[in-house]
Amino acid sequence: MVDGKLAAVRKQVLHRSRSTCLRLQAAPSRKGRGAKTAVGGVFDRLRQAGGGSALEKLRAVAGDASAPGLALAAADAAALQAEVSVVFHCAASVSFRQPLAAALLLNVRGTREVALLATRMRRLQAFVHVSTAYSNCDHKAPQEIVYPARGNYMKLIELAENMDPENLEKLTPELLGNLPNTYVYTKSLAENVINDFRDLLPVAILRPSIVCPALKDPFPGWVDTHNGPMGLLIGASSGILRSLRGDGNMHTDLLPVDFVANSLIAAAWDTAVNKWCKMPVYNCTTSSDMPVTWNELVKIGQDLYTQFPSPKMLWYPSGAIHRNCIVYIICLVLFQFLPAIIVDAAFVLSGKKPWLFKLQKKIYEAGENVKYFILNEWSFPNQNLKDLQHRLNKHDQQQFSFDATRIDISDYIKLWVLGYRRFILNLDDASITKAKLKLRRLYIIHLVAKIALCLILSWIAVHLCFKLR
Repeated sequence: MVDGKLAAVRKQVLHRSRSTCLRLQAAPSRKGRGAKTAVGGVFDRLRQAGGGSALEKLRAVAGDASAPGLALAAADAAALQAEVSVVFHCAASVSFRQPLAAALLLNVRGTREVALLATRMRRLQAFVHVSTAYSNCDHKAPQEIVYPARGNYMKLIELAENMDPENLEKLTPELLGNLPNTYVYTKSLAENVINDFRDLLPVAILRPSIVCPALKDPFPGWVDTHNGPMGLLIGASSGILRSLRGDGNMHTDLLPVDFVANSLIAAAWDTAVNKWCKMPVYNCTTSSDMPVTWNELVKIGQDLYTQFPSPKMLWYPSGAIHRNCIVYIICLVLFQFLPAIIVDAAFVLSGKKPWLFKLQKKIYEAGENVKYFILNEWSFPNQNLKDLQHRLNKHDQQQFSFDATRIDISDYIKLWVLGYRRFILNLDDASITKAKLKLRRLYIIHLVAKIALCLILSWIAVHLCFKLR
């Protein structure tokens, strides 16, 4: 059983379990329902390899992870209790700005409801809860343990169920303490929920860091979302995003989505086979083996944008990460907001609907959401994860690899850029030549604009000097 919407991680787990672990059948098949669910490029390789029959074994079950009892139909609940042997609990809200009441109901109460359902699964061998590496981000080196609860989660669930959401929102800053948002706060509480079920369920916790495009499976560079780091890449490659608040010298932690799926499956196997007395917690991270700073990431990306430019470019790709708030605001106004206002004014004069300034406001809000994670860095001890890799046999280490020591960061970011073109824009490589012609034109316009701006600023400076005399 894999719960949640079909986001990237869940699609990957379904794909990998169908293509390499066909013995892990989740629920009785109702022909056609699962096949309709398995849409998109992630399943194409399986179909091409003749695995269509495996997809027919998938069954989509309607439910709501934020509702009591998961809003499951009685027949579906009975089928899950009778047939499921492995649970991957992925359902969660990943919004950093979600009101606390909604985040508590989905991420905390929802986790408890899934765990309660799992206690009634007669064939259950493994339950793997997907958390986040940043669930304890007030610790600079979060260990592979469950930290003490940041409150009584049952009382907090009760507050979310009965208290006016606006009044609960007023308590949010006090409840969050040093944590930056409701997402990491509720994911931390969810870990405490799972910890309380450790004697009732064969359970493990997996904490992925920043989930990024695939390294290998189902295709190199595969991605199906504009969220997270892909949003930054799309904005930067189109020339719209030019200024970001953060510390470019801080290290980040980039995790291929197929590594997440492979480690989830490996953790489920290990939990079922070894039946640990102590619940294992895995920091699913890469920075100890693949260190990269934000500035290095920006430099690699800017070099690649010129090699594989996006046809969606509005301006020549350039920009930087600024730690100084004043410098950031000046660059934001001069190079993002002001051009957006000018372009929107031109749209209005030509009778078209303005849209660029509204987009820039969304980009600014997204930058505000992630600045905490770019202004800081963490060291993630992940010996449990490495030990898990070593417990796999040689064949499975190849089949379910999550070994980051083999990744070349420049080659991997190249897969991001190519993956964005192929899987988001649906372009083939033949379009690169045309995009390069557009890039040259935008570069000339970019240079002219820079020279004009320098001349205008110089004229203003000289004019002020004469006035002060």
